[in-house]
Amino acid sequence: MSAPRRLSYPARGGETVEQRLFAEGYSKRLLVVLKQQPDGLMVAGERVRSTRILQEGELLTVTLPPDPPRMHCFPIEVPVLYRDEDLIVYNKPAGLVCHRSGSHRTDTLESAVPGILRVMNRLDKDTSGALVVACHQLAAAKLWRRIDKRYFAVVSGRMEGEGRICLPLAREAPYEPRQVPDPDGLPALTEYAALGYSTALDATLLRCRLLTGRMHQIRAHCAAIGHPLLGDSLYGGDCRTFSRQALHCGEVSFLHPVTGAPLTVAAPLPQDLQTLFARGGFSQRV
Repeated sequence: MSAPRRLSYPARGGETVEQRLFAEGYSKRLLVVLKQQPDGLMVAGERVRSTRILQEGELLTVTLPPDPPRMHCFPIEVPVLYRDEDLIVYNKPAGLVCHRSGSHRTDTLESAVPGILRVMNRLDKDTSGALVVACHQLAAAKLWRRIDKRYFAVVSGRMEGEGRICLPLAREAPYEPRQVPDPDGLPALTEYAALGYSTALDATLLRCRLLTGRMHQIRAHCAAIGHPLLGDSLYGGDCRTFSRQALHCGEVSFLHPVTGAPLTVAAPLPQDLQTLFARGGFSQRV
């Protein structure tokens, strides 16, 4: 966020400042930050305490502080599907890592963002599609675990109809990324609908919806039922026809964190998946 974000809330008589803000979804941690800012909490141009009782007709103004500037940013172009003062939805290409690590220091989305990167729906390196980033702490608090995510996946073999995969997941080994079904693992639930089967690829196009957000959830669930994603070498997928996991976050839906308006953002298929869909005879209007 390049500039402070100012938001105003009409007073509801009898409420304190903190009660009014808690009702708007502010966290205690964010309230502490605002209390430390000279213009964090204001009424009629004057700084107020969080315990002040608001009167009917007053307007509470909140100034969210800007993120500290990042010392080094790198010119990485990432397509933007939607942007406003509160959030950005990127169309993340396959091959781009979200956060920096020992092996990825300059070639990540985090490296290209001037402030703090607050990813609301992390995508694996080789998964493409819609990626929601909050521009400030309030947006992050109100978007976290409140995003409806729909994916398109191409899996090996024939699948038909609709269904749910309900298998708890856990790491196969400590510190290893591969997830496997484990009765003692974290609950994981994936909805799917088969959109078509390709005899040319011996593969099925699925539309998937995540009802939980576990690491590699769609990849692990599809592999567990005997239909790994094409190109997914980690989970036993056929890599002869596609060079990465055939997974794309095609749509995200959520309530805007400030206005409360419903928002749906669709991410078009990248070229490699368009080519795969054409080879398989799948409709690209999914």
